[in-house]
Amino acid sequence: MEENSEKNSCISSIIIAVMSLVVTLPLFIILDRYLPDWDWKFDLDRILLFLVIYLVVTFIFESVKIVSVIFFLAAIGWLTYGSYTNAYGFSDLFQDYKELLFSMRYSPRPEEIVVSKLANFHNNSEFKKAIDYTHPEVRNFAIEATCKHFVDEQEGRDRKLIQYFAVFKEINTRWHYVSDPAAREYFAKASETIEGYKTSGKLSGDCDDHSILMAAAIKAIGGTVRLVMTKNHLYPELLIEDRDIRSVNYLVNKLFPDSEPIVYHTDEYEQNWINLDYTASYPGGKFMDEEIISIWVVDK
Repeated sequence: MEENSEKNSCISSIIIAVMSLVVTLPLFIILDRYLPDWDWKFDLDRILLFLVIYLVVTFIFESVKIVSVIFFLAAIGWLTYGSYTNAYGFSDLFQDYKELLFSMRYSPRPEEIVVSKLANFHNNSEFKKAIDYTHPEVRNFAIEATCKHFVDEQEGRDRKLIQYFAVFKEINTRWHYVSDPAAREYFAKASETIEGYKTSGKLSGDCDDHSILMAAAIKAIGGTVRLVMTKNHLYPELLIEDRDIRSVNYLVNKLFPDSEPIVYHTDEYEQNWINLDYTASYPGGKFMDEEIISIWVVDK
């Protein structure tokens, strides 16, 4: 009995240590931004701050150990279920947490990132369902776009990138902004938006619907897209996998003669992402809103 009790206590301590570390990291980023920097050697003041936060958080979890462990196990069960049902799972949590820390690091008000991230936490699963890039209608729409725009230029090393730009042109030259129903957030599936296009001749919806369609169509032909959420807006960005920004800028200017130097974001892996918002007439157009709240890489 004593041996089982010690084993359970050890497991509980490990669980609380993991939970404490997960909570301490964002708290440290927030407090580090607002507390004075004493400029100690080897950043000992920051190390001390981290340790104090960690110990306080651990003490709180230890004081409600049973509740903490139950919550942790329930979360593991929920994430396991989500991973097997293609809902919100472990990979989604890891991606969200990593992007939360990255966004907080560069935000002037990191606490707003946490609040906004938690407020929009449930949307990822809805976006995942709406971005139905395996639907035949979506695949056919993307292929038709590549057969309509920049056909003669689609060769060599730039072929895939030019095809993504063809999808961008097809969507953005036909996009008609329409708001969601009053007091309700509505996420139209990409296939639904394309179906509406067949009857109306317009691709219609709000910024969510545009981002969903752009992500689905580009992913349907092999591209990688992420959705970037700001305070009042959502827009898609395309991953530039193996090209430097100067060569991409040259290519955009060649295909879209009225374009200006492209704008882009560089992530924590030094990968570049260019803006595909409906407000832009060319890939890499100006951002509508600079302050990022959260980022979700589609199907990651």
